[in-house]
Amino acid sequence: MGDNIQIDMQNLNLGAEDPPIQLPVQVVNEAAAENRFVLIGRPVMPHRQNIRSIIAILPRNWGHKGVYGRMIEGGQFQFVFPSEESMEMVLRRGPWAFADRMLIIERWTASFNPLMLNFILFRIQIRGIPF
Repeated sequence: MGDNIQIDMQNLNLGAEDPPIQLPVQVVNEAAAENRFVLIGRPVMPHRQNIRSIIAILPRNWGHKGVYGRMIEGGQFQFVFPSEESMEMVLRRGPWAFADRMLIIERWTASFNPLMLNFILFRIQIRGIPF
């Protein structure tokens, strides 16, 4: 009997071969509206940076009321902001670090690409270089 269950579990079809389902535009627009003030991020060194601590401490460091974070799949986190202004201020003041290691934080959009969480934009200024 145990062998039959194991074989049945291996042959279980959860619809992986089914064609994708097209979501109605209204559902996509509602999701985009609900997530318009969301930042998604990940630690650069997840084994050295505790995601629970990041979620607990960063909103206090930013000094914004009403910001809350949550863990999402893939070792990533998400922060939800009450307004566009507070979210933009955090993005402008970046890049951010936690436990002396960089964090990658990007704004969520309806066309968000998870590969964006592999890059950190820096601005550097070099002075005294002769022409």
